[in-house]
Amino acid sequence: MIGFSEQWADAAPGAPFRYGGAVGPVPVVPELSLSVSDALTRIVAETGLRGLASADMILPQDGRGFVLLEINPRPGATLDLFDRAPWPSLLGLHLDACEGRLPAALRPTSTIHGAAVVHATTTVRPAAIARPVWTADWPSCDDSVPAGAPTCTVVASGASPAGVRALLAERRSALLSLLRAAAPAPTNHKAPA
Repeated sequence: MIGFSEQWADAAPGAPFRYGGAVGPVPVVPELSLSVSDALTRIVAETGLRGLASADMILPQDGRGFVLLEINPRPGATLDLFDRAPWPSLLGLHLDACEGRLPAALRPTSTIHGAAVVHATTTVRPAAIARPVWTADWPSCDDSVPAGAPTCTVVASGASPAGVRALLAERRSALLSLLRAAAPAPTNHKAPA
């Protein structure tokens, strides 16, 4: 196993579980890590799954056990949180694993990385603002982004999941302010008299 991430929703009307972001790697109790590893080892043995995959799960409120939702037989949405030095390239590890070569255990890292999606609160023209260095995934053209659509991703790193989430929230709020200021002015059409 590479590591665990914590994800959250960014609820919107009609989309209460819309993906909001993630931080990782996050620490988990050794019992949980062993249980998940055992379950995934059995699934891999039964299915023949190879390469980098991701497992989505929910941890119950009481912190006991886990509910496995699905196995994604591909690198997951949180790949960027884990594909960082001092670890080797995860794409390289994926290709090696597809050929049956598994790496030695990866040494733990103390840096937590996070990414959060910024959804437009109103129609915006993202090209109208300077793009902070702590953002990614911007649209490549000058098109407007409609309200509710993803505009970009904010990223942050730090020493704790809570600290990274707080920095992501701060950056997301700052970016939403910039986007609101750059929103196109509403047009006022009048019918001829």
